[in-house]
Formats: sequence, C-alpha cells, structure tokens
Amino acid sequence: MKILVNSHSGIGGISRTTMQMRKQILSNYTNDELVIIYEDRQSKKEYKRRYRNTSIYSMPTPRGIHSFTSLNEFKRHYRPVINKMKEIIKKENPDVVLIIGTFYFPWFLLNAALKTKKPFIIRYAGIIEMEETKRIWLRMGKNFVNPDYYYIFPSHQSKDTVEGLHNVKLNRSWVIHNGLPQEFFREKKKNSKNGKFKIGYVGRHYGVKNPEFCLTLANKMRPNNHSEIEMVSNYTNLHPKATSKISRTIKRFIKAGIKITPVMPTNRLARFYQSKDLIISPSRYETYGYVPLEAIATGTPALINNTLGIKEVFSRLGLDDFIVDFKDIDQIMKKIEEIRKERIIIDGPISRILRREYSFSNTMLQFFDVFKQVLDRSY
Repeated sequence: MKILVNSHSGIGGISRTTMQMRKQILSNYTNDELVIIYEDRQSKKEYKRRYRNTSIYSMPTPRGIHSFTSLNEFKRHYRPVINKMKEIIKKENPDVVLIIGTFYFPWFLLNAALKTKKPFIIRYAGIIEMEETKRIWLRMGKNFVNPDYYYIFPSHQSKDTVEGLHNVKLNRSWVIHNGLPQEFFREKKKNSKNGKFKIGYVGRHYGVKNPEFCLTLANKMRPNNHSEIEMVSNYTNLHPKATSKISRTIKRFIKAGIKITPVMPTNRLARFYQSKDLIISPSRYETYGYVPLEAIATGTPALINNTLGIKEVFSRLGLDDFIVDFKDIDQIMKKIEEIRKERIIIDGPISRILRREYSFSNTMLQFFDVFKQVLDRSY
C-alpha cells in the first residue's frame, strides 16, 4: 500500500502523526510506502528526498496566506500550489491520501485529491470553525464537510461537534484516539517532591489554547507562594517580531513569575512532564488534546478543561476528578490544593493501560485497518 499524507515542521499533532506513521511502516510494513507533502515553515527551499520507503516533497509556506478575505480569490491565487500537489499525487500514484487538519495546507491537498479522484480520508486535527473567526476560514471549514467523504476523528466529541456545526451526519467515519510515542513510557515512576509545587503548561500562543489562564492562576496563587508555573510555548520564537500585544503579554507573564521555555523535542518534553507535579490544559476547545495524555503517561496528574476531547479517555481511565471547568477559578484552586497536599500521582495500572491501548503502534494499526476498509469499499 502507498499512502500520501501532509505534514509540517514543528512538534504538533499533525507532524507527530505523520512521523509515527513512518515509524510504523518502517518497522512493520516493509512492503508499504509513505509519501509526505511537507510544509516547511522555516525554509524557502523546495526539494524531494527519499529515505528507504518514504518520499518527502518539501514546500515552503506560501506567502500572504492571511491577507485574503475572499475564499475564491484565495483559491485562484494559490491554484499553482494545488496544481503542484495534484502533480505529486499523479506522479506517486498513492492508493489512498490522508489529509490531516482543516486549515490552508490540508485544504490545498483536499482540492488536489479531488482533482485526481484518488480515495482520500480526512483526519480532523482541530476544527477551524472552533478556532478561527474570519469569514474566509469559516468558509474553508465548510469545504471539508461532505457526507460522501471518509473521516477519522480523534474523539466522539469532535465528530459530534462537526456534525452539529454543519447539521449533517458523517456516517463514513471512524473514531481513533491519538496515540503516544514510546518516549513517554520510558520515564521512571513519578516521585513526589518536597519544595515548591511545580505546575506546567504546554501549548502554542493561540487564543483557543487559553495560555493567559496561566497568568490568572499565577496571580491567584501569589499570596501562598508555594507554587510555580512553567510554560512551554512558542513565545520565545515570536518575540523578535512580536506585535505590541504579544510583547505586553510576555512581560505580564514574566512579571507574574512565570517561566517561559521554548518548544522542545519529544524526549525532552517527556522529562519536562516527569519533573512537574501537575500539568494544566485550559484550552477553550480541542478535538483531542495530546498534552494531558502525555503527562499522565509519565505519572504526572493533569487537569483538563471539560471542552477537550481527551476527556473521553480520562473517563475511561477513571480520571473524572481531573476533568474540570477552567472558567471556575475557585474549583481549579481547590483541585490544585488537593493534588498538592495529597501528593497525587498517576499510578502504574493506568500507565500499563496507556502503554497497551494508546501507544502509537496500536493506533497506527487502527489507521491501516481503515485504509484497507476504504480501499476494499467495505464500509
């Protein structure tokens, strides 16, 4: 089987899924091939490279993406990008195209796949209508919704949300939870520490991620002076060209005593989680939410907003007490104090369930089963 998929530079869910798919193919599917159309957000170079059974076509992020207000004009302007992807699909002749995400780069690939009439599956990784407000992006979101398309959703909540927003039933769909790389299972059992209670946050500078909750929390905890917050975010990357609003936000974080750390690779991120007493995920909405799952795999408890799709996994693991409403700061403070005083950790049995059922090797098997069903037209 040959699979074509999109990815991008960075360590988010889209790139991580593609990376793990490549590892799965290399380790278990020696006769299969992977073609990656890769959005390089740093370099302006285009290239094609081949690594064993993987071909990578690098394409720089097109300029002026955010300057358009009309989707038709947007499509006309970037038709060369769509055509380039179409030519790659025709040249590589994949059996199936996996489109991950619902923003502009996956949208280019969606249009290219439609032109080639190749079977494709849309993997929702974020719902554009829940994260953006500009009319052009809301119109783009509609293009991903069609009852004749195939879908893989990361949670039942994300499927219900898309169907509700567009008043449609997407019956050609599967729910496959995101998995965990092995790095998060290699950490030693979590040990409670004396000293300050260490709270961690991991997330981009992005409104829906609600990073400013960390500021609210820091100010609320200041009188007690027994806790500290560290944020892993892309603020340091944004700082040199930051708008005045972002600059002011950074200064407010620093003034509140919050440590800001640059994004880091998976192995270091696992150590970051393990070093904390609590991880918070206050996002206003997420189709899934990698961060809290990664945290509990290392033994560190995580408080998640009740708007995250990952709550389905937390409930299944018996962690309903960690699902909270981040609009209720008093409830949050009460839960933090409870975790701090009782030195709560996530124990071994939960880690074993995660290793058995939520490792990437397991979830990738489910992806490949869906590919076969689509190709056999057995769904």
